Amino acid sequence: LQFLKEELPAMLKKDELIYETTYAVLSDNPITDSQRLFRQIIVGIKKITTFMEPQGQYNDMSDPYFENHIVHSFFVNGLACFGIFSDIHPPPFQEKNLIKCFAMALIHDEIQPIFTDVISLEIGLLYDEIIRHDNLLVIIDTFMENLRVLPKFADTLLDHLLHNMEDLSSPHADTTLKLFRSIINAVTSRPDTSYILKNYTNPLITKSLKFASTIKDSKNYLYLLQVLFRCLKENERSGQYDYSKEILPLMSTLLDGLNALQESSHDAELKELFLEISLNLPVRLTELLPCISKYVKPLVLSLESEGELCNLGLEQLEKCVEKLAGYLEPFIGELKPRLMNALWKRLQPTPHKYSAAPVLRILAKMSSRNRNFFHHSPQLTVTEHTDSGFNVKFPLTSGEEVDISFHNVILVANKMLENDKSCLDDIIQSFKIIQL
Repeated sequence: LQFLKEELPAMLKKDELIYETTYAVLSDNPITDSQRLFRQIIVGIKKITTFMEPQGQYNDMSDPYFENHIVHSFFVNGLACFGIFSDIHPPPFQEKNLIKCFAMALIHDEIQPIFTDVISLEIGLLYDEIIRHDNLLVIIDTFMENLRVLPKFADTLLDHLLHNMEDLSSPHADTTLKLFRSIINAVTSRPDTSYILKNYTNPLITKSLKFASTIKDSKNYLYLLQVLFRCLKENERSGQYDYSKEILPLMSTLLDGLNALQESSHDAELKELFLEISLNLPVRLTELLPCISKYVKPLVLSLESEGELCNLGLEQLEKCVEKLAGYLEPFIGELKPRLMNALWKRLQPTPHKYSAAPVLRILAKMSSRNRNFFHHSPQLTVTEHTDSGFNVKFPLTSGEEVDISFHNVILVANKMLENDKSCLDDIIQSFKIIQL
């Protein structure tokens, strides 16, 4: 592996290779030969580790320094050798299995304690190699599937990513964001590893908000907050771990920052992202009460929008009415007319027909808990004549049909029936017309 690593730059540059006879024979296609040799080494070592028997920590015949050196050398040189399958020579699909074999050999039960020490020293190397060759992300997924490796590895990787958050605005930001997403999803999806994120929640939020406020292209920092809050909220619903102690001290600053960014942004996608993050705060509504006046603004803006964001706003408003009805109304202030108008607007037939049912449910809960919401009458548009009147088609001798509206005829008939001075014949004819 060390030899392949040393020869790799020359192979990728297609320079003339000078092979020593003890390592290889001259070949017309050295890259293909190197790929084959590397594959055989990795698969062979994976098979060897599969049949290794438990020996305890260190037996009398073992040399801890030598074993650490072997594992360290295998990890460092093996990572570098994956450059053989670079973008210049696109790796076939089966190379993902090779990468997984490499990772599984390192986390075998007998090697895992040594590898845990190695990865804490070489996490920077692993990160750099993943940035160069993003197909190595398979290594991360493999490590996180092992519950014995996950706690220490997740802690090490999160610490490294936290100190390199500026990379989310670099050319390889997509790969860095994938690493954040993978590690956050992994630790929050298991009850016994949710605690790992505890020490990183506060600095992740603080740094993301700082970079989002100062860097021009801040989308990736917002995507990170989106992923983090979604996972934490899902974690809270399942009762695995409560992160409110870490997040509550930041609530006021976070909402102020998100509201300021929402007002200054001209990008519609960013505006929606700010609103979604604000509505998905991973805390209980009762804990949000001190900052409820700052929370209401994105709530109203979401109700004035369309699609999934509006549905999210309706869902959050219904929860607020249920749990904070006695406290919500005084904090809304000047936003109350906008809130109620947004709700009344949703009752119109189009284009809001799909959100009418939850709006009626919210209005019903409002009226049963706090009538102060209804001090402002809804702003309705009254149309005197509509297109939904009673029409009748009459066929002509020419074969054509004439569409005649009976709307006005029905109105006259109604007036005849309501008028006490109408004669009996007019009443009978009016009744027959309506009876039709």
